[in-house]
Amino acid sequence: MLQSFQVHDQKVLKTIMILPGTTVRVINPDDTYYRFEGLVQRLSDGKVAVLFEGGNWDKLITFKLSELEEVVLTPAKKK
Repeated sequence: MLQSFQVHDQKVLKTIMILPGTTVRVINPDDTYYRFEGLVQRLSDGKVAVLFEGGNWDKLITFKLSELEEVVLTPAKKK
């Protein structure tokens, strides 16, 4: 299932597509998980289930699509 939404920010309109397996960041400053990053597990009816993994705990939390942004992953530097 492919879901997308449009964000209007500073007169720039962009489309963000979030799919299962995408790394996302929570952008709602009022949320407990603000700035946490996790993996999208499911999408349904404008809601996204995100898996957070941290050491000895895993947590699956549901967010509105508008509360998330995609994280652009860059390859690690070679030594």
